[in-house]
Amino acid sequence: MGDLPKVYPGCQGVVKDEISLKNGYNLVVIPAKAGMTSKVDFSCVIVLLLHYNTKPGRTSFFNSYYRNKNMSDITGIILAGGRGKRLGYRNKALLEIGGKQIIQRIIETLSEVTDRIMIMTNFPEDFTHLEFPTFSDIIPNSGPLGGIYTGLKITKTQYNIILACDMPFIQPFILNKIIDNIEDYDIIVPVTPDGYHPTTAIYSKNCLDTIEKQIQSGHLKISSIFSQLKVKAIEFAKIHDDNNLLVFFNVNTHKDYMKAVDMVEKDNLVF
Repeated sequence: MGDLPKVYPGCQGVVKDEISLKNGYNLVVIPAKAGMTSKVDFSCVIVLLLHYNTKPGRTSFFNSYYRNKNMSDITGIILAGGRGKRLGYRNKALLEIGGKQIIQRIIETLSEVTDRIMIMTNFPEDFTHLEFPTFSDIIPNSGPLGGIYTGLKITKTQYNIILACDMPFIQPFILNKIIDNIEDYDIIVPVTPDGYHPTTAIYSKNCLDTIEKQIQSGHLKISSIFSQLKVKAIEFAKIHDDNNLLVFFNVNTHKDYMKAVDMVEKDNLVF
């Protein structure tokens, strides 16, 4: 079989060694604790026997898989505060595209990166069928910023993914990239040629005091808090997923909704 694979000091859940065995198998060692030394403690090591003929990128797949085993470290908070005036006061989160409600699509995407999901809404009766916890704004009439504030007050995790309820095509690769850049920032926000996307971002509980003061001052634009906190902007050159759908596309009007429906139906896409 050859030498046993080495275990290097390093971060938790990262493939550290991979050696080839006979018959097309590889032995992969992943430290299960951060900061492990090269002296192997097999109670703290995950050993995977992988067939060589798995698809390319199998190592990165298992890096991602192990990271997602710690999905309770971050909470997904969906902002579904009200019923859209520009959509005839319908709840846009419940609009169907390709046979699924927009919020169901968002939950599916969030479930790829976290097992903690909550919904901020002033109409909890609209979401009882989803069986996720719902919470109304602590500070009424404070818009999406108030939804973020409520979510951060309630959540038990330091870092939290904030997602608007009107993004039918948001994809896990967006969330994974911003999660990978958490470090010690207060906010990690995507930026594209269209600008910042503050309702597709990560916020830490460190933001609470700043958000509360901002709401009390009457300035409810989310980006108004950026200059007061430690923010990292993540540039995305790729703003389409593999089906050529705009991953940051928002449904704000009936025209937007029909465009989203058309993008799915014209190519007979299945989700």
